[in-house]
Amino acid sequence: MNGTDSSIFSLELAYRNKQKQPQSNLIVSKVDNAEKNPKQIQNWIEKVNELHKKKMASTVTYTKQMPDIESLMQVS
Repeated sequence: MNGTDSSIFSLELAYRNKQKQPQSNLIVSKVDNAEKNPKQIQNWIEKVNELHKKKMASTVTYTKQMPDIESLMQVS
């Protein structure tokens, strides 16, 4: 993937594999002369935000109430 920030790429792989990134393997990006490169910093923030939008939700919300276990266990 040309032009992809390695820290964003490693986060995306962790999300796709449903893994948490171990602290020892954490990749951190560095911006040289950060005060002169606000566009690069903003671009990184936008990429992380996009990645978080792609991340699957950890909970599921049902639109209908699920039947209780007793009614499901009844013999028909």
